[in-house]
Amino acid sequence: MKTFFKKIATALLVLLSAYGIAQPTGGNLGQLELSVTDKYKARVAEAEKISGFPDFKDTTTKKLPVSYRINSIPLSVSYTPKPLPPARIAKVPVESLKQAFVRLGVGFYGTPLAEGYWNSGRSSKEAYGLWAKHLSTQRGVRDIVYENNSFSHNQLGAYYNRFYRKLKWQTDLVGVANKQSLYGLPSLPNAETTALTDTKAPAVWRRNIRLNTSLENTTKKQEIFEQSRLHYGFFNDSYGNFEHNVSNSNRFTLPTDGVPLQLDLGLEYTQTTYDSLLIDPFERSSFIVQARPHIEMTLKNVRFDFGLNLFTNTVNTAQPDTSFTDFYFFPELHLSYPLVKDVLSVYAGFKGRLINNTYQSLSNENPFLGPVAELRPTFERDIFIGLKGLLSATSSFHVKGGLMNIDDQLLYFRSPPFNRLDSVLPALYPIYDDAEVFYVRGELGWHYQNNLQFDLYGELRAYNMNVQKLAWHIPAFTAGLQTHYTLKEKIQLGANMRYIGPREAFAQELNPERESTLPGFVDVNASIEYLYNTRLSAFVHAYNLLSTANTTYLGYDMQRINLLFGIGYRF
Repeated sequence: MKTFFKKIATALLVLLSAYGIAQPTGGNLGQLELSVTDKYKARVAEAEKISGFPDFKDTTTKKLPVSYRINSIPLSVSYTPKPLPPARIAKVPVESLKQAFVRLGVGFYGTPLAEGYWNSGRSSKEAYGLWAKHLSTQRGVRDIVYENNSFSHNQLGAYYNRFYRKLKWQTDLVGVANKQSLYGLPSLPNAETTALTDTKAPAVWRRNIRLNTSLENTTKKQEIFEQSRLHYGFFNDSYGNFEHNVSNSNRFTLPTDGVPLQLDLGLEYTQTTYDSLLIDPFERSSFIVQARPHIEMTLKNVRFDFGLNLFTNTVNTAQPDTSFTDFYFFPELHLSYPLVKDVLSVYAGFKGRLINNTYQSLSNENPFLGPVAELRPTFERDIFIGLKGLLSATSSFHVKGGLMNIDDQLLYFRSPPFNRLDSVLPALYPIYDDAEVFYVRGELGWHYQNNLQFDLYGELRAYNMNVQKLAWHIPAFTAGLQTHYTLKEKIQLGANMRYIGPREAFAQELNPERESTLPGFVDVNASIEYLYNTRLSAFVHAYNLLSTANTTYLGYDMQRINLLFGIGYRF
């Protein structure tokens, strides 16, 4: 039955096809090939992904142009704010600064004190002033031949400071005249010292005038010029010696493509003339040129400061053998690293420097210096490491140690058989020797509400000398304490204490009759000042409060306890 209907359907398809393609005029139909296939089977082709997301582009929509405007319509507001009363500006006067201050005092052993200061008024453009000081004493040192062991310190000075938009100019002129008795002859049971009991101790007057002027860049922006200083000093004494000293130091910052280069330049000229009774007139001059280029930078929290310190030193004398020119080269490096930011840091490095020992610098350091002073420069090379930081919000500490190699270390020496008066004067003289020095220094500070201040320090040194047996008159250990306290803004208390350890003055075999080791001592000073009002005050100063026989140099003991009473007045 299925075959019958299939044949009928096939015949109908043939007829319909023939009818559809028949020519309207008839004719031969030709041959017709008919293929009968099976039923249609749907097949889905594999999909090929072209992109992750479809991309739409609107090509028909067109935005209509819109033109509009807004007309403001004021609205009436019924609220009226209450007006504020006008402010009354009070004219508060600025408290005027006291322009002058005078202190007068008197102490044991005929010790007068007089000080006076005067300064210009408040100004943002300039400041200037004058000052004068005098302090002297007559006696106070026991067990010496010369009972009159007086000294006198006098100073007169003036300053002028000018402030510009980017620069600050500072100038001061100071004159000093000091008298020092060379009293260091112990009272010994022999005829030589007994004969000198009623004589006056030899004394030396030392006078100097110094002029300092400087120009400093005060802007925080990086500029090529930073600072320049000029110094002139003239020094002479009653021995007939005199000295001129001129120095200039400058600091620049040179721009580069990377880290700026800092450059320090310095010049110093010194001319010393000896014309004492002990030697014929003799002149010595030295000219020092310094250049110190260095770079400061930070790399991964490590702070670097490295460069070179270069010196040339030309010395001329009347003796050809003592005229020379030396060149010195010191590489420098300073590294610092914050172990705890803003709290604790460690640093290390090495550096070198040249110290120009002048006749004036030696006289200022040692008032018992003799009239003939050999001058040599000192060269120091230092390798160091340190640690500093905060213990609390009010306390800090600093510890530093290192090893120094020193050429021509300055020492002071006195001939030890002075009981036989084999020296013309009871004075000390400089000698020089190379040394290696190991040192450790520590500092501790504590401050509380600006009322109480406490500072403690200590230093240990070990010297290994080249020629000399020991480092004469240099202590192996020193320490000190300073404190200041203000009570209710009316009473100011101050105290300082220093400990000087034992020192070797000479080799014991040179004088078996006297101990070659000077004992260590503690020197305690204290002061109290009562501020009666803003103008008037009274004070008491106590020196060598323990009244010990402190020996600073061989034969030279310090003055015993001295109390100085006085008043101060501001106007």
